[in-house]
Amino acid sequence: MGVALAAVVRANTKAGRVPQNGPESAFLIYRIGSVLLATPPGISLAAFKGGYAMTVKTFFAIIAVLALVHGVGFLLVPEQVAASYGMATSAATLLMARLFGAALIGLALIFWFSRDGSFESVRGVFIATIIGNTAGLIVVVMGTMAGTLNGMGWLAALIYLFGAAGSGYFVMARPTQLAAR
Repeated sequence: MGVALAAVVRANTKAGRVPQNGPESAFLIYRIGSVLLATPPGISLAAFKGGYAMTVKTFFAIIAVLALVHGVGFLLVPEQVAASYGMATSAATLLMARLFGAALIGLALIFWFSRDGSFESVRGVFIATIIGNTAGLIVVVMGTMAGTLNGMGWLAALIYLFGAAGSGYFVMARPTQLAAR
């Protein structure tokens, strides 16, 4: 048992808040980096820290909106979107941009309609998002560092990072933590 958890257990034991099956079961254990935190059941880590907990539903909604906005942009006005990223345009790049936009719209719909699914049913979506967004992150960082994309490439990198890290969080989180979605 970690030092922080032991201190919380001792404090709650003195206050008489210990369940029948042992003091450790009175808390949900959260890992933030190398630090373990414990909170009473029914109180989220965000409430404990005074913040807001990202739920699967909120995460999927954010990712869906980001994908839809970029997808519509790449599909309908690829010249302007490409120019905002500092990309030279040709007939081939405009075709690829439109195809990319169509794919993003499809992903947006997958994320949007997955918002209310059970964790087990969307686990594959999370895993696919981790793999796809990690690959996209690598490509965008390489393109930005090579000068193919301008500074807006870092915005795209942040979006890919958010998708991969957020999906990784939900894949690694315990199903009991996600039950409150």
